[in-house]
Amino acid sequence: MLWYLLYPLRGTTEPPYLSPSHPLRRAFTRYATWIAGHVQSILPLSGAVIFFFLYLSLFLYTVDPNLNPGRARLPRHAWTDTQPLGDSAAVQPDIIMRPVWVHGDYMKALERDVLLVAFELQEKLLAKVNDQPSNAWFIHSPFNYWGSADKISSDADIIATVNGRNSTVAMAKTLRHSTIFSDTRVENGRLVAADALVITLVHRRDSVVGQLWKTGAETLVEQEGNWKVIRSSGSRLYEYQFRPLSWSDWLLLSLAYVLIFSYLALRMSKLNAVKSRVGLAVTVLTQIIAAIVSSFSVCGIFKLDLSRIPYYAYPLVVLAISMENSFRLINSVTLTSSAISITDRVGEGFGATAHVAIVNRVQICVILLVSSRITSSGVSAFCTFVAIATLFDSFYLSTFLLSVLSVDLRQCELFELEKATLLRRSKKSADKQLWLDISPTRSAESPVSTRIVSTVVMVIFILIAQSHYGTAARRFQWLHHIFPWDRQDSSQQSSLTDLHQARNPADWIYLQDYETARDILEAIKPGAYSYVARVYDPIVFVLKNASRIPDATKARFLPAFYDFFTHHASSFLLWLLITMYALRWFTDYLIQDRSANSDDSEHTGSEPVLSIRSLNNGHTLDVAMLTASSGGQLVSVGLDRLIQVWDLPSGTRARVLSDPEVPLENPFPLSNIAVDDRGKYLAFVSWQRVFLWDIEQQQWCWARDINLGGSGHRPQAVFFVTKPQETTPCLVIVRRNGTAAEMQLDRDETRDFLICKTPLMWAVSFVDKSNPYFPNTPTLSILTASRRNCIHLVRQHGPDWLSTEVKLAGAVTSRPEPRTPDIHCILPIPTLGMYLVGRAQSVDLVDLDSATVIHTFYARGGTMQPRSLKHVVVSARAGSHGQPVLVMGYVSAGSGELIVQVYMPEQESMEEGGVTPVIEAGRGHPWTRAREIVKRIENPGVWELMPNGAVVGVRRTKPLTTLQSASSTTTTSSFAQAAQTGKLTPTFSTGPTENPISQRATSPMKTKTLIPHPEQAIPHNIHPFSQQEDELLSPNS
Repeated sequence: MLWYLLYPLRGTTEPPYLSPSHPLRRAFTRYATWIAGHVQSILPLSGAVIFFFLYLSLFLYTVDPNLNPGRARLPRHAWTDTQPLGDSAAVQPDIIMRPVWVHGDYMKALERDVLLVAFELQEKLLAKVNDQPSNAWFIHSPFNYWGSADKISSDADIIATVNGRNSTVAMAKTLRHSTIFSDTRVENGRLVAADALVITLVHRRDSVVGQLWKTGAETLVEQEGNWKVIRSSGSRLYEYQFRPLSWSDWLLLSLAYVLIFSYLALRMSKLNAVKSRVGLAVTVLTQIIAAIVSSFSVCGIFKLDLSRIPYYAYPLVVLAISMENSFRLINSVTLTSSAISITDRVGEGFGATAHVAIVNRVQICVILLVSSRITSSGVSAFCTFVAIATLFDSFYLSTFLLSVLSVDLRQCELFELEKATLLRRSKKSADKQLWLDISPTRSAESPVSTRIVSTVVMVIFILIAQSHYGTAARRFQWLHHIFPWDRQDSSQQSSLTDLHQARNPADWIYLQDYETARDILEAIKPGAYSYVARVYDPIVFVLKNASRIPDATKARFLPAFYDFFTHHASSFLLWLLITMYALRWFTDYLIQDRSANSDDSEHTGSEPVLSIRSLNNGHTLDVAMLTASSGGQLVSVGLDRLIQVWDLPSGTRARVLSDPEVPLENPFPLSNIAVDDRGKYLAFVSWQRVFLWDIEQQQWCWARDINLGGSGHRPQAVFFVTKPQETTPCLVIVRRNGTAAEMQLDRDETRDFLICKTPLMWAVSFVDKSNPYFPNTPTLSILTASRRNCIHLVRQHGPDWLSTEVKLAGAVTSRPEPRTPDIHCILPIPTLGMYLVGRAQSVDLVDLDSATVIHTFYARGGTMQPRSLKHVVVSARAGSHGQPVLVMGYVSAGSGELIVQVYMPEQESMEEGGVTPVIEAGRGHPWTRAREIVKRIENPGVWELMPNGAVVGVRRTKPLTTLQSASSTTTTSSFAQAAQTGKLTPTFSTGPTENPISQRATSPMKTKTLIPHPEQAIPHNIHPFSQQEDELLSPNS
């Protein structure tokens, strides 16, 4: 609505658009991204807040406060109110009320002596009244509990009597504490104290009872007694109203609810980019119900009376307000590109709409604040309730709804992956993929703006509600009683200040029980909705020598709120923990990838088994270096000299702060980076210094000078190692000149040790489970190869490193001895206690402890390209009878083809049912009888071996047309394009779910496209090239 009011100044009714670089939008985006990345924590926590207010509300409200003292009154089905009428009101009262208050010590009106004095006063006042017909008057008095002074004197437990009996008055109506006591103290649901005893005579206007009572009161005032008297100073007219919902009220409210829920169903039916429309609708309704219950709880705690508006009306305005903001957020998130990560989608959607939602809520709160000042007390309380509910709705939207929306998007993504695992897609069905179905929806959808609906509904409802509180004297002055500008202050200046009354008479009138008002209404005006009463100021009797000094601070909150924490805290905490655990478990269940646990045999060969996740906005230039820890931290270094640390499990990103002007905080130019497995430390090696960054504290630890053994020589290996005797890791740098340096992180100490006397050309660290110096304790060891074909094994020996030259034994003699050094790589196999020695035309499988060449595998593709050898050992489950399967891949130096050689158990051993023993270090094994499968792949591009034996790669295919061929020289690969856009795109395979090595051993291995239509499946921020097609390969599918 604000944007329409600002139309003359802005020239448009559209809300302002914040650019992605705006600080406010960036702040909102970062917040929502963080929320979406911590769903497993935020969703249970927000659910715990909802549970707290829901559980609390059960103990704060009651239908009848007389049965449950200390609790707030629930709204009923009627419009109820007590309004003062001006002195000029031309209306005759229906009844007259003449109260008498009796005080003893402060908050000790239930003491026996006070009761006896008050009973004596009542008997004197009623001396002449008792002779009058009872149908013209009745009296509300606490002495209906006893009936005589003797019973008061003999009552052993007055508090139990007051709490345990339901006495009746002349009209057979039950007594209520709010009527016969002024200000009560409640503990554990029982009335334990009161400040005044209230005796009220109620009589008809034309009855002589009033004059008799007045005469008796004047006589008491003149008499001397055990009390002092404060005379009555006047009277005032009040209108008591109890108006049940009319048929027109029910019809209008029901129609409003039908329209709102129809709007909800309509909006949900148009959402295509969600997993469950029903689930999301339930989430929105849960958020609204949570906001309503939370607002009820807060209002109850602060003793705000909400019983004057019918309960049927309370959710209406909150529904309208909340749905507008919720659907604005949902629509914004679902319209973001499905190519970016889920956390980024949620962040972008929230960042684009948060400022509009905040302005909308501020506007609503301002309107509610103004309305609460100019409307009746019932409508004013309703406005306060809606304002509080709006704030809670904003909180739940930014936590609960964001979390559930993130989970839903993850479910949607996992559902697509599961369909890819279970269903065979044809070209026709591929056109109906989710990410293709969103685009038409965006372009076609043009919903009618609902930005002012909530404000209009709220204002109209306030006007309608206020119209129900018209007095008889103002029945035809509708606008005048909607905006009662001349309403006088109901809290008259009392002359009883010295008494320190816990509640003054004017406040007591407004707190009368509406059940009592209804009882009187049925007695004097059957069928009517209101009556006018003239209420005289009370005659106050105070016992002589009574202390009216407050002895305790008055409770600020509802008594039931204190009782809740006193008597129900333990059960609440138990149920809270159960609820949080259940929500955490359910969240984990929803976001887990159940397709990963599906049966391998259900996989179909034509389905895409690769998922792409984009890490956006990290770099503006090419990504030059990458490393990762086992805990999921990915570190990227770009040519823009930015270093980013990505936490993949949570989806967050942190930047390493480098300052070119401060040498000790500028690691560039970099030669190596390393991150420890715990994800705490990050090391940067430049040409002259080593820098250490604390990832958790986001600060530099230190920078030390180092000699790398020669100008321009990069270290062969840099890694962290935690020794068995220590808890803090140290940094190991293996130089090319054959030496290594061990740098302590917690102290300025660097120690060099010798590995080999000749320059190194290869170094690799691995987990050594058979270190004789640390039996039964896995340690980190190093394997190196020099330019002169010597191999060294470096193991931890106490606090030192011990380097041993490896003399291979049992090598195959038929291998031709090369004239030049042919060892180009060493690949450890820690699970088997072995390692591979890659040579020019063969690969030796060597036992780690005995240095025995167990078997030699020859390169079927001729000479291997140096350093191109990769391997993976598939677990015994995928092999046969416990023996693992070895997969090796390398690029042929002659043809440039990718050669994949697979070695698996011999088929005859499986048919005979014999059990082949698991390969163990130093033992013989039937590698000479293993079956070999060879596959050649042309133009492999960039490739990698997966843990299950699959090979996944990205290659550039040949141009399809002459025009494409002519322009193909100007294009780059998808990985290069990703680097140029400053976005990291790590790819990983979700399959194949079947093991191609064990199940297709006899069939030729063929390449297949993991994503059938690259121009559709490649994320929007990595555009496919029109000149050529990027194809994802799986040679073992």
